[in-house]
Amino acid sequence: MELQEHLSKCLIEYSYRSEIITEIINAVKLFNSFDIKISEHVFTDGRAEQLLTINGAVPINSSVIPAEFRRVRHSVPIALYLRKNFPLSAPICFISPEENQELLTTGMVDSNCRISLSYLEDWKWPGSDLRSLFEIMIVEFSSEIPLIFLDEDEGTASNVKSCESFMNKKRPVYENFVNRSKQTFTCCICEDVIKPPAILATCCGQIIGCDSCVKEMKANNCRRCPLCRKIAPGLKPINGLDEFFEEMNGISELRTANDTSF
Repeated sequence: MELQEHLSKCLIEYSYRSEIITEIINAVKLFNSFDIKISEHVFTDGRAEQLLTINGAVPINSSVIPAEFRRVRHSVPIALYLRKNFPLSAPICFISPEENQELLTTGMVDSNCRISLSYLEDWKWPGSDLRSLFEIMIVEFSSEIPLIFLDEDEGTASNVKSCESFMNKKRPVYENFVNRSKQTFTCCICEDVIKPPAILATCCGQIIGCDSCVKEMKANNCRRCPLCRKIAPGLKPINGLDEFFEEMNGISELRTANDTSF
């Protein structure tokens, strides 16, 4: 009764007050706690409007959480804004990351934290309703969690998404590392990743290339450093990097064979 009275006061400017009250009372039963109030929402065109807002936390199926983190109850905090013509129009839904959470952009959530679901896009009342929306969120967020949770005891990030999603997120970092490494350790003669042992030119202090390429250069009477152009450069093999260069060559061959592989 208290909730119904509170909603009646908040919905003075809404046309479908009784329908909204019925929907909300039925839907919030899925939440352990929730907060309903009037708050300002700014639309993409800059308009600001006072709308009824539902703040709650969508529970996540614990089976998708790594075992070592299941001692902490995980949920996805959300904020729903109901437009004045609700339930004829779909609610505007956002994720509201808390202090120990970081947003992880997925196909369901953009960088502005706005939730995008086909159920919202196809919203058509009375066939669509809040309780069904929340039930769909539970399923969707349990299969593809849009947050990184920070473990409260250790303060370390635990990515509870699948390995594939994590790798996709980190792929740009990986690609950048490989590209920078290849530029740094590319033979200036064959223009490929250096094959060990690497040769250092003591005249300029730079690694110039593969031992085999440098030998071929000398066999063709090339007596200048290919980088600083000094005549008769001192050449010195670099030991201890063989394993690194072999790994770099392996990565290069793998990327050539399949550009989409990690």
